[in-house]
Amino acid sequence: MSGKASFRNWPFTDALYVLSILAFVAVATWIHMAAGFTFPVPWPDEAVFVQQAISFQQHNSLLSPYLSESRHILWMPPGYMIVLGVLFKIAGSGLFTARLISFILTVGIFGVLVTMFRNHPARFHFLFLASFFFLDRFFVIMGNTARMEPLLMLGVVTALALFRARKPNAALSVLLVLPLIHPNGMYFLCAGIGFILVQNLLLKEKVEGTRTDRMLLAAALLLVAGYILFALFHWSDFLRDMSFQFVRKSRRNLAAPLLTTGNLVFLSLSCAGLMAALIRKEAKLVVLGLFAIASWCVNKIGQEMWYQVFDAWAVLLLMMMIIELCNPARKTMIFTIFTLCAVYMGRQLEMIESLKGYPQNVRWYGMGFPERVDYFNRHDAERIRTSLADHQTGTAPVRTMIFPSADALLLQDLEGGVLRSLYVAQDSSVFPVQQHDLYLVHMSRYCPIGWDWSFYPWVLEDAKIDTADKKNLLFERDGTEQWYYRFVKTPADSIPRTQ
Repeated sequence: MSGKASFRNWPFTDALYVLSILAFVAVATWIHMAAGFTFPVPWPDEAVFVQQAISFQQHNSLLSPYLSESRHILWMPPGYMIVLGVLFKIAGSGLFTARLISFILTVGIFGVLVTMFRNHPARFHFLFLASFFFLDRFFVIMGNTARMEPLLMLGVVTALALFRARKPNAALSVLLVLPLIHPNGMYFLCAGIGFILVQNLLLKEKVEGTRTDRMLLAAALLLVAGYILFALFHWSDFLRDMSFQFVRKSRRNLAAPLLTTGNLVFLSLSCAGLMAALIRKEAKLVVLGLFAIASWCVNKIGQEMWYQVFDAWAVLLLMMMIIELCNPARKTMIFTIFTLCAVYMGRQLEMIESLKGYPQNVRWYGMGFPERVDYFNRHDAERIRTSLADHQTGTAPVRTMIFPSADALLLQDLEGGVLRSLYVAQDSSVFPVQQHDLYLVHMSRYCPIGWDWSFYPWVLEDAKIDTADKKNLLFERDGTEQWYYRFVKTPADSIPRTQ
C-alpha cells in the first residue's frame, strides 16, 4: 500500500475507532441508568464514604457527625472521600451523584485503556474484547457504587499507560498515591517498582527523568507524608480502625483460593507469558503481565465481593498480553482468531455476560436490575417526612438509625429539618452507637442474598421490631417494599401508620 493511499485510509479508521468508543459509552450509559438503585442496592459502605465526602464538601473535614460526633473514622485512607468531596462542591452531593461519578471514572478507565492501544495493529480487536468485559456485571457494579475501586483502577490504568509510553517516573508518581485511595494500591505499587527494576537490570532500558517527573514524584511523596502526619495526629483512632480491618481479614483462609485449578492456570499462564516477554525483551508486555498478576492478588488475598472486578481486570490484561505474544508477525487474521477465542474463554469464565436477556437477566449476589417496582420513590420520602414531622419536638430533627444505612442518602433532602440520620454497624469498635430517637428499617424485594440471615436478624433484634406484628409497620408499597419503625421511648411515643 502506498503512503498516499495509507494517508487517505487513516482518517477513516481513526474516525471508526472513535465512533466505536462512543458506541460503547452510549451502551454503557444506558445500562448504568437502567441499573438504578437495585444493582446494587444502597450499601452500608457507601453511607460511610459519601457522608465523609459530604462533610469534606461542607466543612473541609472528614469528621462526620453522621458517623461519630467525637472522632475521625480512619478505617480507610481518605483519598477517595476527599476527591469525592471536592467534586461534590462542584456538582452537589448525594448517592445519585456519587454513583454517577463512579460511572464516569469507569468510562475513563475504558477510555485510557483503548487510547493506550490506539496505534496498535490490534486496536479494534482489543476494543472489541474490552467492551465485552466492561459490560459484564463486575464492571457495571463498580460503575454504579460509591466506592474506591473506580478511582483506584483509573490510577492503575493511567500508570500502565505511562509505563508503556516509557514514562516510568510519572507512572511511579501515580502509583505512590494509590494506597491513599485504597490499601489495594500497594499491589500495583509493588508491580510498578518490580517493573522499573526489570527495566533497568534485565532489559537494560535507561529512561532519564525530566524536571516534570521529579515534580510529580515530589508531589506524590508530599501527599504520602501528609497522610502519615494525619495518621500520627490521630494515632489511637488509626490503630483501632486498622486493627479492626486486619483482624477481620485475618480470619479468612488465604491459602485455599490460591490452590484452585483456575488460579493455578492463571498463575502458570502469567509466569509463562512474563518469561516469554522477558526473553523477547518486550517491556510493554512485561508490565502488562506484572499488572495482571497484581490485579489477580487483590481479590485472592482481600476476598471481598467488591474486589471481584479485579479478577476480570486481571484476566483481560492477561488475554491482551497473550494475544500480543502469540502473534509477533502482527497478522490481522491471527489477531481475530485469538480475540474470538478470548471472548469464548471470557464467556466460559463468566466474565462476559450472555447476550440473551441482557441486562435484565444479569445477577450479582441475588441483586438485579429494577423491575416495575421502585426500590425507593418520592412518595416514600414524603410519607417518611410526614411521619417524622408529626413526631418532631420543636425544631429539633429526629435522630434516626436507618437500615440499610445508605438508604439515609435517599432522604438527604430531609436532613437538618425533620431528620438527623445516624450510622449504625454491628461492630461498634469503629462506629460507636449514638443516642437516637427512632429506628427505621427498610425491607425490600431487592435485598441481596444473605441479608435475610446475616443482616436483618441483628438489625431487627437491635431495633426490637417483630415483623410478624404489623403495629410497627409504617407503610407498605407494592406488596414488598416495607418500612418498619420503632421509637426508643415506647410506648408513650408512637406515630400513626401511614396509608
